Amino acid sequence: MGELMLSNLTGWHALIILGALSTMVLVALAIVFLAIRVARRRQVGDHADRLAQLEQLHARGLLSDAEYATKRQDILGRL
Repeated sequence: MGELMLSNLTGWHALIILGALSTMVLVALAIVFLAIRVARRRQVGDHADRLAQLEQLHARGLLSDAEYATKRQDILGRL
């Protein structure tokens, strides 16, 4: 029965099906790309917040220079 359905397809039908499938794949790829981009932007914001918090702790004397430098390098290394 499946062979009967496929035998009625013409070249135009195949092009339409291929176009529809290609469109779905492109939309899926665009969604994944945008999701990755948004996640990376959040991480950069998180890192900036962590650096600002680290600087505040250092300025208040709660972290030594060595602790500050070590943690700062750790945060920057994750970018």
